[in-house]
Amino acid sequence: MDVGDRAGGQEETDAPAAAAVASDGRAEGNRETRKSRKRWTRKAHGTRGALIRAEAAARQEETAASGEVVNAAFRHDPLNYGQAMHSGKREGWKKAMQEEIAALEANIVWTITWRTAGQHALHTKWVYKTKTDAQGDLERLKARLVACGNEQVLGVDYTLTFAAVMDLSTVKVILALAATWGVPAKDGDIPNAYVKEDKEPHLRIYLQMLRGKPVSKETLRAQGASNTSELVLELRKSLYGLKQAGRLWSQLLHSKLSTAGFTRCESDMCFYWKRDGDDLVVVGVYVDDLLATGTSAAAVDRFFASLASLSIKDLGRVSKFLGMHVTHNGQNGYTLDQEEAIRDLLRDNGLADANSTWTPIDESCYELDEGDAELLGTPSAQLGPTVRQF
Repeated sequence: MDVGDRAGGQEETDAPAAAAVASDGRAEGNRETRKSRKRWTRKAHGTRGALIRAEAAARQEETAASGEVVNAAFRHDPLNYGQAMHSGKREGWKKAMQEEIAALEANIVWTITWRTAGQHALHTKWVYKTKTDAQGDLERLKARLVACGNEQVLGVDYTLTFAAVMDLSTVKVILALAATWGVPAKDGDIPNAYVKEDKEPHLRIYLQMLRGKPVSKETLRAQGASNTSELVLELRKSLYGLKQAGRLWSQLLHSKLSTAGFTRCESDMCFYWKRDGDDLVVVGVYVDDLLATGTSAAAVDRFFASLASLSIKDLGRVSKFLGMHVTHNGQNGYTLDQEEAIRDLLRDNGLADANSTWTPIDESCYELDEGDAELLGTPSAQLGPTVRQF
């Protein structure tokens, strides 16, 4: 074989090899493409609602940062401790948490103790809320520490849990009485209500150490612990998030109102009334929010004074109650609306900038034409039932 044949043979031999290399390159490229397609991304796998809310919150923060809108309706409350510490309002949320912890410690809600092996301790969670006034403007930042009641065990951490709340019709009755008597209804709030009552004496409830509350070296040394994982908080009083917290608070408030001379209504457990000399005072209770009126303003003021031991706040003439905007129309009574709540709902679901439109049912549907037809006669007793009975 000559040199040309050998060269030709070499070229023939290299061609399949080159094709194999090219094929391997394409295969490798296909594998990389498949890997990139399979790569998990939060945006691709997030729910539509979550993406809409995140995009809406980003737009609102940009709008608020631009200075065009300062109303507190453009806000996005953190969902957990991590979000609060990475938000633009970090210092405000830290201050709110410090105020909450200070209030809990002032009420001696817990004591620090050594953690024993196998001890059941509940987790805690921070809940953040931007408080607004009746106009939707910023009032304050609120941080509340709650226990993870979903971790409680029946018979171990709790027993009874029922607690009644006021019906909306009772709110309307109180406002109607206020309009009739000519005495403006007043709103009252009891801060840190749940932690004012002792827990059940026969139950021992423990919490894991809190996020956002450093433990001093002196405390660790006093307990003989090297780190916070060896310690727990033993509850002495009730705490938000516990399954029985609402019931314990309801019992305490009922005891205070009964001592002050109030009688509980039989048809609504959260409606109380009292004869104060020639005056009559009525009070509605929804957890820690109170709505009161009476035949005289002085009698209502005496009611608030009688609950001074609970540190009740007299918020004056009611303007916002249970998320409803309350407008006093003089002799025409009161008007309730939930415009702010509706705007919040639209904002949270990314519909704040949506255009308004008619509802599917047109107004003309109420214009009924009875026509000239006669009514059907009464069916005779001989006719069988239209629904078969089994």
